[in-house]
Amino acid sequence: MKFGRRVFLGTVAYPVVESAAINSAVASLGQFREDTVNASVFGGNNPKAVRVCDRAGWQ
Repeated sequence: MKFGRRVFLGTVAYPVVESAAINSAVASLGQFREDTVNASVFGGNNPKAVRVCDRAGWQ
């Protein structure tokens, strides 16, 4: 079995392929709702987040 397939088979998350079976724990969460936040926002906030974590002493 290919590595990528093994990884996806053990994943407890909403499936990438709509026709794939959904894990019962994930199904209990309800319908998947796509986040409306553009992921580029996360990268833009990274420098500030690192400073906050450094100031808090997080390791």
